[in-house]
Amino acid sequence: FSYRFAFEFSLRRRITARMHSVSFVLLTLVLAVAIVQANHLYPPYTGEQHGIHEKYYKESFRQAGPLPHAFFRMHDSGLPYADANHTVIDTTIHGQHIKGHFFRLTNAVQHFAVLPPLGGCPGRVLTSVTAQHFKCAIAMNAGFFNMRTGACLGNLVSAGQLIQTSTSMNANFGTLSDGRYYIGYIESTQVAGYDFTNLVAGVGWLVRNSS
Repeated sequence: FSYRFAFEFSLRRRITARMHSVSFVLLTLVLAVAIVQANHLYPPYTGEQHGIHEKYYKESFRQAGPLPHAFFRMHDSGLPYADANHTVIDTTIHGQHIKGHFFRLTNAVQHFAVLPPLGGCPGRVLTSVTAQHFKCAIAMNAGFFNMRTGACLGNLVSAGQLIQTSTSMNANFGTLSDGRYYIGYIESTQVAGYDFTNLVAGVGWLVRNSS
C-alpha cells in the first residue's frame, strides 16, 4: 500500500491559523493507511495482483443508481500565499494508533495541485524529490502505483491535463476549474466531461456527510 503524488501548497509567507474543509481529505488518507494495514483489505485495483471485489462493487453501484459523489465549494481568502494551519495528530481510533500531520488550507483554489512523479508516469520518485522540484512548501503522498513497474494507477489529472483514466471503481478526489471540489466515484468515460484541474484516485469513501 503506497501513495506517491505530491500535493502542492505554494507557501510564500508564514503559515497562519486559519482552517478549511480540505483537511478532512488529508485525515481520510491517514486513516486509510491505518485501516488497510490493520485489516489487510484486497488491493484496490484490477489486474493480476489484485482481488476479486472489483466486479461486485461495480455492479452494486450501478444497480443502486448514479455513482455516489459530491461537490463542495472551495473557499478563497484572496491571499496571494497559501493560508494554512498545521496540527500534529496523535490519537487512537478503534484500537489503532494514528499519528501524523494535519493541514488545513483556506485558499486551495490557487495553491493546491496533484503532481505526478518527477519525470511522469510510469516512474518511482520520492515525494520529497518531486516536492523540491516544484517548490512545494507542503507535500504528501497520494495515489496508487504498481510496485513492480512504477505505473500510475487510477484516474489522474494534473494542472488541467488529463494524464490517464481507469475503469477501477474507486473513490476520487479532485478540483474543478469553477472552484469546487469533486469527491466520490466516477466512470472513466465521464472524467473528460468535467473540467478537472486536478484529480487523483484512492480506494473507498471513508467519511461522508459527517458519518
